[in-house]
Amino acid sequence: TLVDVKKVFPSIHWEISLSREDNTTIPCNKIAFYLQSDTLVKSAVPILAHLSPENYSVFVPSFDKERSDLQLNEEGVKYSVISKESLLSMKPDVLVVLNDWTKSAKYIILNARKMGIPTICIQESMIDFSTNSRMQFSEAVCLQGSWYLNKLDSKITLLTGNSRYESLLEKSSKGGERLVVNCNFT
Repeated sequence: TLVDVKKVFPSIHWEISLSREDNTTIPCNKIAFYLQSDTLVKSAVPILAHLSPENYSVFVPSFDKERSDLQLNEEGVKYSVISKESLLSMKPDVLVVLNDWTKSAKYIILNARKMGIPTICIQESMIDFSTNSRMQFSEAVCLQGSWYLNKLDSKITLLTGNSRYESLLEKSSKGGERLVVNCNFT
């Protein structure tokens, strides 16, 4: 429920409004993104396009970047190497990851948790949930569809779809045979 979400994420401003009758402003959330690979960058770029750059920071690992830095440069997105100090300096309201099961992601999430920064994991692609460690370390997850709901243990889950695939809607056909394409690899 929304009450559960608000308990886990007390500093997040949940009200979304394009205009308010009383002319007051709604504070913007400061969001930290931790992107470990070029694939995760490609999944996050459509999200970043909807955010104002002063409200988010993008971080990459200090090693094993898996071309995340090169892809961010190609996309024209500023980034820095993640550290405890960089998170403390930014003081984000939330840390967003697109993979919470690698050792480095778990380490970053654990440090964020120690600093009181809640984490959300966005499902970046079609994921094999046959292992119990995927999307289980963050406080909340954003899933692509209802099929995935019963694949996870109880957790705060939000059904969001996946912005990386929105452009495919324009290319879909109106009939004929259908094909499922694994878009996980770049």
